[in-house]
Amino acid sequence: SFGTAPVRLAHLDGGTPGEEIALPEGFEPLGVFGDLVVGQFGKNGSPTGLIQAFDTATRTITWQTGDPQSITNAWLGRRFVVTAPVLCGSRCSITRIDVTTGETHQTRLNPPADRILSTPTAISPDGRYAAVRLYGQRSSPVPFEPNPDPEHELTAGSLGIVRVGLIDLESGTIRALPGVTIPALPSEPLLHFTADGDWLVVATNTLRASRLVYFTADGSGPYDSGLSMPGTVVEIGLAPPG
Repeated sequence: SFGTAPVRLAHLDGGTPGEEIALPEGFEPLGVFGDLVVGQFGKNGSPTGLIQAFDTATRTITWQTGDPQSITNAWLGRRFVVTAPVLCGSRCSITRIDVTTGETHQTRLNPPADRILSTPTAISPDGRYAAVRLYGQRSSPVPFEPNPDPEHELTAGSLGIVRVGLIDLESGTIRALPGVTIPALPSEPLLHFTADGDWLVVATNTLRASRLVYFTADGSGPYDSGLSMPGTVVEIGLAPPG
């Protein structure tokens, strides 16, 4: 939907048959919360730093935050959006947005790390932690080593190995978690927080086999689930608590 082609929503249940709702031009949905569609505004085919909530009942933008002139990565949790600039140099800040209110909390990453949210990111349900893939880390678990060249493209092919990082969204600290060190190609670890927020589950994919390990939400572990399988895990599905 970035640019000129709007996204359209169709009712699946409870709405007028065949009725469609067109989202604002350039609006790229991140997720749906009841009547609210939370998304990132796009311009000229690229996402910007403007995050908006569109109310499908009133057909209006209920809140927006961020800078439409910036270029920002954004990832969605169960109740929060987390954003960070694509390039930030030595002053990297990360922003957490409550999708129900639009309230924001910003903290500076310590140490600074460009493109820290350039890969798929898992957000804990309470918005306290973000789990990310880390490329080019020579040490594990700590200290975290930011990419020394901010202009270097963070791609699996160029950086060899991948580890799992945990960002404390309150303090901004970043840690490389122990026990997960795998080749970045041909596959990468999958990250998923449990619905109760107690655990971070990681699928350590390699070409020949995959296994599941897990950490506490604040990074203690790893604990081995004892579950391994041939091939590559493409998705983690977790049953709700109880």
